[in-house]
This record gives sequence, C-alpha cells and structure tokens, in this order.
Amino acid sequence: MVEAVARKLPPSHGSLMARSGRLIWVKSVLHAVPIYAMMADNLPPWARKEIDAICRKFFWAGRDTSVHGKCMVAWEAVCKPTKLGNLGVTDLKLASFALQSRWLWLQKTDQDRAWSQLPIKVDPQVHTFFKASTITMVGNERRALF
Repeated sequence: MVEAVARKLPPSHGSLMARSGRLIWVKSVLHAVPIYAMMADNLPPWARKEIDAICRKFFWAGRDTSVHGKCMVAWEAVCKPTKLGNLGVTDLKLASFALQSRWLWLQKTDQDRAWSQLPIKVDPQVHTFFKASTITMVGNERRALF
C-alpha cells in the first residue's frame, strides 16, 4: 500500500508545483489510494505513518527528500478541518475508523447484501465506538437475536 501511494507521486515536476497544487494532489490522489484497504482491513499504524510521511514530504518539499526546516506547521495541524482554519487533509486513522464504522453499520442495516454475513475484522476501538453509538430496537426478532 505504501508503494502504491509512492507510485502516485508526480515523477519530476512536484517541486515546480505551487503548494496549493500539491495540497490538492495530497487530498485527492495520495490519500485516495488506501481508502479501500482502510475499509476492508485495518491499515497497520506503521503503514499510516509511512503514507503520512510521503504526503508530508511531497506537500512541504515537492519531492521525496528531507523536510527538516521546510514545514511551516505540524502535520497534525494540516490534518485538521478547514472549518478550524487548517488545510483539511484527511487524518488516515480517523478515516479508517469512520470507514470501518460504516462497514459495521451496513452489515447491521442492510442484510440483503451478499457480504453482510461475513465476519469483519475491525479495530477494537471501532467496535466499542459502534456499540456505544448504536442501539437495537426489538421488533420482529430478526435483527435482535436472543
């Protein structure tokens, strides 16, 4: 997955792009690559860190080199929403939690899908969040088994 993100970097003209163009590239191309993997399987923390490092280097320096002294703000601030005055780059950990929660929601609400009965491997924090934020109404006893 990390290599797939690295392959999406523009070959030579990344340093010639304006920082706003690099921001759009990070948001729409580089962070779009791991979406399916984050939904279907939990992306390991080391892979998220590597992908963030690739995106950070490309955004601040325009290429895969050291960014020491070139970062204007911390990457955590870049990943905060634009409503808070930041750049709105997707935080991969929170996106992974949201996608896995949606997967659990679809499994619970739409049981006509072929994959709805398959066991889903999710992060324990996601499972706890999902249980705390949903309720099951006892009605026809098809969804609430006793």
